[in-house]
Amino acid sequence: MGIDGEHRAAADRNQHTLLAAPVNLPTVLDLIADRETTTRQDSDRLREQITTLTGELARLDSELAQTYRWRIHAVVDLRIAGWHESARGRRTTPSR
Repeated sequence: MGIDGEHRAAADRNQHTLLAAPVNLPTVLDLIADRETTTRQDSDRLREQITTLTGELARLDSELAQTYRWRIHAVVDLRIAGWHESARGRRTTPSR
């Protein structure tokens, strides 16, 4: 009988060997346990990679922010010192 209570044709043992094979509960439970173990190991490995990558990303973000701060300070320092880009693209100093 099918899920909906209707009669179905029996599984053809030559075509659907997985469906027609006798079920051994301990074997099925062992397969499930093995799969669970493998999945848990994979997820633990991925969590470690995520932690490593998160730390690396934070370090790079900090480094990038510091680089921008240095760049802004350098531009401000140059402007304070009197350097600026002229409209023609060359550096000039104000006349004294």
